[in-house]
Amino acid sequence: MVEPIGAVDGRAAGLPLFLMPFSNQRWVRYWLAVPNRYKLKQSLYLQFLKHKYPALAVLPSKNRLGHSSQDLLGYQWARIRVKARTELNKLWPSVVRPYLGNLNYVDHAGFFRTRDDYQTVLSRAIQYLNDHDVTPWLDIQKLVDEHMSRKVNRQHALWLLIGLALNLAAESERVNERGVRE
Repeated sequence: MVEPIGAVDGRAAGLPLFLMPFSNQRWVRYWLAVPNRYKLKQSLYLQFLKHKYPALAVLPSKNRLGHSSQDLLGYQWARIRVKARTELNKLWPSVVRPYLGNLNYVDHAGFFRTRDDYQTVLSRAIQYLNDHDVTPWLDIQKLVDEHMSRKVNRQHALWLLIGLALNLAAESERVNERGVRE
């Protein structure tokens, strides 16, 4: 079977095939070579998107706080609300929750606590990392327990652990198939 460009095969870690076009090596090398000034606020990427795929460029997105590029008033109002919420959270963190809405409109923190598919992927990734003794200095179970009990929001750490397991499994599979590193 021919894998799509940017696919990461997690089957070696008991995970599915993930399509991640932005992990394609040519794409990554290109963006690593781009000067930082073009990366700020995703300016070059958004220009590329607008030029190459204008119909997609006007869709609501996280970098426009859920508004389309044509909805200037809605975007400005959303920015004001986010800034106000951020300032109120600094003053009263136990009363006002911080703004968490620019993660593709998905409550990943909650999904790790409530959805079986998230918990399955996470547990398989942790099992892979533990089986290969990848992070002996890190108490992964403590991170998970803190997150699940709502003591600390560890969603970013959990995603990093999943990504680490996927990338190591994919690299291991490439080495095993060819006998050498790519």
